[in-house]
Parts: sequence; C-alpha cells; structure tokens
Amino acid sequence: MSEIEYKGFNIVELAEHALQKPDDFGWWGREEMFHTWGWTGIDKNNSSDAVEIVNFDHISEDLIAKFPDDFEIVGLRHWAVGHVDRLTCLILKDESAGIVEENISDAFKAAMTWQMALEEYPVADYDRLSIYCENEMFEWIKSELPMEVYIAKSKDETVAQIIEEMANDGDFSPLDWILSDRWPSEDMIRYIAYDLSLCSAEHRDLWDEWVNEQGLPPIYWGDNFGAPPNKVYYIDGQLSLFEKDENA
Repeated sequence: MSEIEYKGFNIVELAEHALQKPDDFGWWGREEMFHTWGWTGIDKNNSSDAVEIVNFDHISEDLIAKFPDDFEIVGLRHWAVGHVDRLTCLILKDESAGIVEENISDAFKAAMTWQMALEEYPVADYDRLSIYCENEMFEWIKSELPMEVYIAKSKDETVAQIIEEMANDGDFSPLDWILSDRWPSEDMIRYIAYDLSLCSAEHRDLWDEWVNEQGLPPIYWGDNFGAPPNKVYYIDGQLSLFEKDENA
C-alpha cells in the first residue's frame, strides 16, 4: 500500500471519496466525472483568503504542468459561497479495473502528496504569497487614496512612496497585515501623505480642516499652488526662520 495518507485515509480510500458525486449536485461537465475523474480537494472561492488563493494557483499550475492531460479546473456555483474554482483529476486509469492502488493515476497521487505537504506547512509557496500580498496591498492603498493627496507623476508612483514610508516604520508587512485582515484606513494613508508633504494645494481647505481636527502642526502652503508644500509649519516663529533661509 502506498505511503500516501491524508487525514487518516490511505490512497484507495481517498480515491473512493474523490469519486463520489455529492447529493443534489448538478453536473454538466465531462462524462468521465465520478467514473474515472473526481475531486482533488484543491479549490478556491469568493471567500478564500490569500493563502487559499495562492495555494490553489500554485498547486494547480504545478500539477497541470506535470500532468497536462490529467487535470482540469472547473468553475462551479454554490449557494453559500458563490463561485468556486475546483481542480478535478483523472483518478482511475481504467474504470473496469476498480478502485485499487495499481489503477490509481500518478496524477491523483501527486495531488494527494500536495495535500499531505499542506498538512505539514499550510503555504504552498511563501515567495509567491508574499508577492501576492504586496500586490493586494498596493491595489488597496491605490483604491483608498484620498483625492487631496498630491499626484506628481503618476498614482502608482505616489502609492509606491506611501508604501515605502510605511515599510520604514518597521511595523508594516503586507503579508502579515493581510493574513491578519489588517488594511490601512483612508485616514492612515492621509497621515502618511501629510508626513511626506504630499498635500495638494488644490484641496488646501480639506487639508487645513483635517490638520486642525487631528491637532497637527498646520501646513505651510507658501507659493506652491497645485503642488505639495515644503515641510515647514507655523510653529514658534519657524516661518520667519524659513523666510530668512530663503533670502540668504
């Protein structure tokens, strides 16, 4: 008997489960499904978190590359979770030979080996997960960027500046934040834009009101209309020092 064992089931028992058609389940795909083809237990849905999404994408790509004719991703609908992408697999080489280990495909064994690996460590590819989280965080901040944040060359470049500043804080990791379902608020993004002097003079009234509400030093707008101001505030005669430096 194979050494493959997942959640207490050996490879033959796993094949039996994978070939079972769920009750009250409509299927309009390939005819071989539930005869020689079945489930792998590898899927993602609308409610999947970052780990589930990356695991599905990485494992599916790996298995399809190794066994291009023995795997297929199918799209399903479920009343509770909505759309589901599920990886299906050729399980039995010959339907008439029955569910015995010698008749179980190498493709299905490879899928179950992946399932065993996830039991040991739940992330299929850590680097891929990190990149995914970085991209998700970038898109989140981009979508939440307040209109009063100054955009110099492009929105993407401004978002990159903000993310770099967050990273310099030492408490920011896109992977850790996303896995803990922690996302920067619009106000947090506004604070960082303020620290970076990315304050659009076109919205100076909004900025002045916000700065006052937060109890922060007011922004010196100078003559930079439509551009971010210098990082100078009206504090203890600081403006006169600034003017002195400018005239030096």
